[in-house]
Amino acid sequence: AFDIETTSTIINEEKCAFMYIWMLGINGYCILGRTWEDFHWCINKLSDYLGLGNKVYLPIYVHNLSYEFQFIKDRFKWDKVFALDTRKVNYCRTDSGIEFRCSYQLSGYSLATIGKNLQKYKVAKMEGDLDYSKLRTKDTKLTKKELGYCIHDVLVVMAYIQECIFRNQKACEDGH
Repeated sequence: AFDIETTSTIINEEKCAFMYIWMLGINGYCILGRTWEDFHWCINKLSDYLGLGNKVYLPIYVHNLSYEFQFIKDRFKWDKVFALDTRKVNYCRTDSGIEFRCSYQLSGYSLATIGKNLQKYKVAKMEGDLDYSKLRTKDTKLTKKELGYCIHDVLVVMAYIQECIFRNQKACEDGH
């Protein structure tokens, strides 16, 4: 799973938004970074280590990919972008074998609702622990509570996807 937290402000009379922290969840673990350069380094290492490319790719779920896509669209070379409508990205695949998929399109639910409905993994979306009106940058020190909020967003998505996998495996085993 992948998620970013962003902040916005007015610069030269124009509204600007930028990422100040990213989270990448892999098999229940969460990697945090503060810059796009760090994210690219991490993605490139994953791609090299796993031997990813145009025939082998790693799916990474993003809750509301359409939003994150506005921040990553110019940061990768894309092999494929599939959108259901203008600015409604369902999935997109980089030339380095990373495929971002929209978990919101898959579930149709908010992260809070998904967290409440998890059966096997008890992970809840933290609510109210991040003040979105506060201007933050990559250099802003985050509290444990704020970091917990960020991490839980990725943990909820990972738990949801894992439960989907279990459900599909069970259906296959039962002959459905």
